[in-house]
Amino acid sequence: MHPPFQIDANFGYAAAVNEMLVQSHLQAPDRTYILHLLPALPIAWADGSVTGLRTRGGFELDMTWRDGRLGSASIHNRLHSTAACIVRHGDVETPLELAANEQRSIEGRFHA
Repeated sequence: MHPPFQIDANFGYAAAVNEMLVQSHLQAPDRTYILHLLPALPIAWADGSVTGLRTRGGFELDMTWRDGRLGSASIHNRLHSTAACIVRHGDVETPLELAANEQRSIEGRFHA
């Protein structure tokens, strides 16, 4: 009645969409994770928002964008200890250090 469930394709697509919105596989020399926001945003997704994206390093991300530019981002440290990251959008980098379960907004820092 229907084709078999293709787990690689179904989960792979979700992972690809996440990577278009945030990439967190790079680390600074001190092993701090770099959270690269909107590195491959499609033109068709000029405006949007996302909540609850998980990244490497134990972070959770909520963000909005308009006209292809980041509007706001909120980073939540989901670890039980202090964690640091570098948030990157375009050429702007913002280092953050968050206590356990701390959440911080970085609105407006990327509009130069």
